[in-house]
Amino acid sequence: MGRLTILPRGVILPCSLLIGATLSSLATSSSAAPSPIVVHLSGPLAIAAGNGHVWVTDGVNNSVAELNATDGSLVRDISALADSLNGPFNIAVSGTHVWVANQSGSSVTELNTSNGSLVRVINAKIDGLNSPWAIAASGPHVWVTNNFNNWVTELNASDGSLVRIIRSPADEFNSPLAIAVAGSHVWVANTDSVTELNASDGSLVRVIQAPADDFNFSSAIAANGARVWVANDHNNSVTELNASDGSLVRVIRASKGGLIGPIGFAFNGQDLWVASVTSVTELDTSDGAVMRVIKNRADGLNFPYGISTSGNHVWVTSNQVGMITELNASNGEVLRVCGIAGDLFNFISPAAVGVSGPHVWIMNGDNQSVREFNSSNGSLVRVVNDSADNFNYTTAMAVSGPHVWITNYNGQYVQYVRSKGINQIIKLNSVTELNSSTGALVRVINAKADGLDHAQAITVRGAHVWVANKDSVTELNSSDGSLVRVIKARADGFDSPFAIAAIGSHVWVANVNSITELNASNGSLVRVINTASDGLNAPLGMAASDAYVWVANVNPSTQRDSVTELRDSNGSFVRVISASADKLNFNSPVAIATNGSHVWVANVNSVTELNSSNGAMVRVINAKADGLHGPQAISVSGSHLWVTNFNFESITELNAGDGSLVRLIK
Repeated sequence: MGRLTILPRGVILPCSLLIGATLSSLATSSSAAPSPIVVHLSGPLAIAAGNGHVWVTDGVNNSVAELNATDGSLVRDISALADSLNGPFNIAVSGTHVWVANQSGSSVTELNTSNGSLVRVINAKIDGLNSPWAIAASGPHVWVTNNFNNWVTELNASDGSLVRIIRSPADEFNSPLAIAVAGSHVWVANTDSVTELNASDGSLVRVIQAPADDFNFSSAIAANGARVWVANDHNNSVTELNASDGSLVRVIRASKGGLIGPIGFAFNGQDLWVASVTSVTELDTSDGAVMRVIKNRADGLNFPYGISTSGNHVWVTSNQVGMITELNASNGEVLRVCGIAGDLFNFISPAAVGVSGPHVWIMNGDNQSVREFNSSNGSLVRVVNDSADNFNYTTAMAVSGPHVWITNYNGQYVQYVRSKGINQIIKLNSVTELNSSTGALVRVINAKADGLDHAQAITVRGAHVWVANKDSVTELNSSDGSLVRVIKARADGFDSPFAIAAIGSHVWVANVNSITELNASNGSLVRVINTASDGLNAPLGMAASDAYVWVANVNPSTQRDSVTELRDSNGSFVRVISASADKLNFNSPVAIATNGSHVWVANVNSVTELNSSNGAMVRVINAKADGLHGPQAISVSGSHLWVTNFNFESITELNAGDGSLVRLIK
């Protein structure tokens, strides 16, 4: 359903945000920056402004942040257990109260605007709340749309009691995603229609669904008494209706780079502000003209989601990059951008981690960059993302001594085809080599002879680098990047390998249902391991020590994921670790790391530690504070363990000795 994702419990549109730290490098205001007051938000969604304050819902932390509208500083972070904030999604403010729709909790939390204290939690079965999505408050009533049962719940604003549930088939509610109230009428935006209700008794006025109205995944709605505006996410348009009879006034199409996937509205009495995929568009409500489109990178706008206006200010949440942008409503200028300043990590789908001495390298899968930070204190050293680095759908990384190697899945070069008289783009993967001490580019390896093709894994050992391609292994010289050999014999059994490891005189490659062992000195085949007793099933992670090789298997058919242990010396089977006692401890294991005496397995929301001598479980690390959400990669060095959290956009650093949390880097 477009970008409006139904939020599962505990995993909600991941991103990172530090409210109150002003981005002086991004803000265009000449006024002095406020003193930063920091609170972690990990999923800024809806935003509402009024009476000098701004409230922001945080889906991952299950909290609401209240900010001072004048300077962006934090007033309070509302996250008490009693508040029952569970997947807080949309928010409404009216007078002295704030109402929060909890999508995962199927409830509404009412707060006091003066001090953030809890007034009540509304979740009685009779209220009919089922994945509440949108919420609106006006005078004595609060209206809530429920996405799962296609109902609208009307509550008494004074005591939270149920007024009525509106669910007549004639209302034609269909995934009601937005709601607005103006005067005596309530408008509900459905997927492909608008339902107009009488605010006094919930009775149906009309269902508006003419083909010319251009409704298509209507994700936002606003009304001012005379007009109603509907955002059509899938049609890149805004539909304007007459509030008196529902007739079409106009359809405002995307222009000037704005209104691409419109998803949020804010109306200040004169102009309509529209949040879209990478911009904010200001419309003149008198004629629908586009007044301005705000989409500069410095504005911090990246997948804006929530938008609100009060007085001469407009606030926008950018969910994908975790920022709040404050605009001057009179001219569209940026007043401030609240987010992670100076020490900006901005992890976007962190997919690989590597450690070399005092530095930890994190490879971002989505924004094509590498971040280096200090392993002793978690501070940022540098962000590497120069265009010359050729990062293009980065898939894997290896770090060793003075070098960092990154595989790029979608490299390309241009070749002149004489017979056709044209330049032709030739798709070719590549490997980027960086200097680990400075982050400077050493070289990009992408010669056609290198055979790099859909590279998914990379490892380094001494003077050699091995890259696992879809049906081959490329071996490179680590000193100069030159090709040593491409290993591609049919007998090698390479089949879309996802992991590769080198130890001593052997190189191990994890295929779909087998392990290929190679001689590291000459690339010759030692053996292919694929007997039924080995338990190899879609191995996604692999780690090796001087004595053993461990393979993380994912087995969706039996839902019994496992770890296979092999002897490094001869590839013989040692054990499969998947006893019933460990059944819950392996959950889609995607990565594995070892320091010789212990093995750590990264699962969906936890890390399992094993004793390497006997395969016994040491512990399962899954405390809420550890922030383990969709671990994608894991690395161990000395007394520390680093885990990339793909869903939570963060890095968890653990003590390798006892599994305790050292820090959560967001």
